Amino acid sequence: MADKNLPLNVPETEYTYVSRNIINKKRLNLEFAIHSLGTDDRIEPEQKLQELQDLKQCCRDTFRHEIEATMLDEIQNQRLSYFEKYEGSRKKKPVKTMSQLRKSIKQHHSVKYFEKMFKVLFGIFDDSPCWAKTLETKYMETKKLKYRKESSTTHSERDKGCFEIMATDVKSEIVHQLQKIGKHSKHGAYLTLQLPKKGNKRVQRKKGLFYIGMIKRNKIAEDALDDMEIVSSEDDSSLVEDIQESDNVRIHII
Repeated sequence: MADKNLPLNVPETEYTYVSRNIINKKRLNLEFAIHSLGTDDRIEPEQKLQELQDLKQCCRDTFRHEIEATMLDEIQNQRLSYFEKYEGSRKKKPVKTMSQLRKSIKQHHSVKYFEKMFKVLFGIFDDSPCWAKTLETKYMETKKLKYRKESSTTHSERDKGCFEIMATDVKSEIVHQLQKIGKHSKHGAYLTLQLPKKGNKRVQRKKGLFYIGMIKRNKIAEDALDDMEIVSSEDDSSLVEDIQESDNVRIHII
């Protein structure tokens, strides 16, 4: 039985050859669909546009599922937790879903917690630099897609294909959404790859390493930090206390 999401309705035994930028545009329109058709006059532009939109959405949904599954596997390794109210008290539970992760981010902000979150959001992907390419290859094989050979004037072998770019974009969106949850929570703390400058010079991070300087805090939350209830995955220490007492060799202070 043919896959209903397969573009151009080709049999599963055949491959469809597509441009390396077939879904690169943020907003697909009729003009782009007509350009994508090339000399193929068997398909109406409106039909082509719909197929491109369906392909893009299917691709995004697939990559989001794969990336979130990878993050959840690492969350199990890091033993992240969240608190749930139960009969007037708080009960500690392991994070098993993205919804529970969002709750966890609102509740925790210790350095130890952010070190674990670094591994979930960035570290595992640093350890597998070809992860996006791997997702692209898997998706294209599933959908029976291959890139057309194009002239050297339009791309080089070093150029990323549109599905690989889509994978990195989807991962960035997931990270950004989780950052916003921390930023707009009561504690206002969130994780970013941007490090503080040394003088006027930007500091380059080493991939795979967690730096305390990656922890940022919403300015509005700074003044209220001492008055709020502190919830940590390990203890009830504040962010400042964790910074002073942490001796983990993987934490780098700038």
